[in-house]
Amino acid sequence: ESKESALSEEVLVVYATQSGSAKKYAQHLASRLKRSVRLMDASSQVEPWDELLNGKARDCVALISTYEGGRVPENCRMVIEDQVDELVHDFRVGATALRGRRIAVLGLGSLAYADTRYCAAAKALEKKLRKLGASRVATEMLDDQSHDNEKKFDLFVHRVSAAFAHPCKI
Repeated sequence: ESKESALSEEVLVVYATQSGSAKKYAQHLASRLKRSVRLMDASSQVEPWDELLNGKARDCVALISTYEGGRVPENCRMVIEDQVDELVHDFRVGATALRGRRIAVLGLGSLAYADTRYCAAAKALEKKLRKLGASRVATEMLDDQSHDNEKKFDLFVHRVSAAFAHPCKI
């Protein structure tokens, strides 16, 4: 497979949001990636994991807001929790199902939560996708009260862009 065809594949950008913050970050990230991007709203019952598992997409960024004690927003649970849990526990899928796929996860939350709940939904999603064999290229957790978020987000975007600028090596 040539470098050009590998880089012409879409980057899946999945976001789970209650207030719209994750969507804004997703749109900003999409505008800065030098690749074709497919924005996927986790509240719309999309199936990003099936696309990552069986489709041509090899790169995925998940932006996950924290809601009520560290959980994913209610309207996004089916996509972010249930679908991924099904893959993890499906004996037909296996621990290397996402081998050759790259992921980046951005968690959005509040440090007012205890450490165990701060961005817990994003951390859990990343752990499950890695358990399925995906390679992590970047992780960042943003506190909704921090003034340092713009700098952290820029660094995250830079790491994701740099990693996704080259074809995925299996």
